[in-house]
Amino acid sequence: MPDRDDEERRIIHIGPDADPAVWGDDDDDGPSFLISDARQRVQQRERAEKEATQLARRLILAFLAVMALAFVFHVLMPAFSLALPPLVPILCYVAIFAGAVMTARDQNR
Repeated sequence: MPDRDDEERRIIHIGPDADPAVWGDDDDDGPSFLISDARQRVQQRERAEKEATQLARRLILAFLAVMALAFVFHVLMPAFSLALPPLVPILCYVAIFAGAVMTARDQNR
């Protein structure tokens, strides 16, 4: 949750002595800054949900790619008597992990 200490705080007095005319700069019946704050919170929540969905999708795709490579390197190739140095599959897994992390980092900027 973002720190709100640097934002201007407004006090609204509620009751029979409250004067709605001093709530905002416009002619609406209520304080407009409350509506804009609520809209900003909704937009931030929607953005966070979208980013979480994108991250989950990216992680699932990376996991599926690693599983497919693991099947090829550790099951399929030995079945045909083909051997690779262990460094090759490890480097493939590292490359997929690095790609997923770098993509996530770039999208957060």
